[in-house]
Amino acid sequence: MDRIILHQCQEKDIGLSDVKVDFALAFYMVHEVPDRTRFLRQVADLLKPEAYFMLIEPNHHVSGKQFDQILGEVNSVGLQLIKPVKTFGSRGMLLQLETK
Repeated sequence: MDRIILHQCQEKDIGLSDVKVDFALAFYMVHEVPDRTRFLRQVADLLKPEAYFMLIEPNHHVSGKQFDQILGEVNSVGLQLIKPVKTFGSRGMLLQLETK
């Protein structure tokens, strides 16, 4: 059974509408997405109810203010911060779908 599926998105669409995942990772790329809210909504739609989404952005390219803006966009699509993720030279967060 394959446990890890690598998938390259199109510029404006993830392209995985029929898949549900346990974990998604966006590493050093969310700041490059033209429509971040659309992207984050698509990621949220892919997550199983107990799944996690880890988002990591580089300190040298994404300011604290920009990262806070991304966090606001994350909240607007129904994802909640579980805990900050500390990695060298980066800002990160572990997220999950909001529980109702």
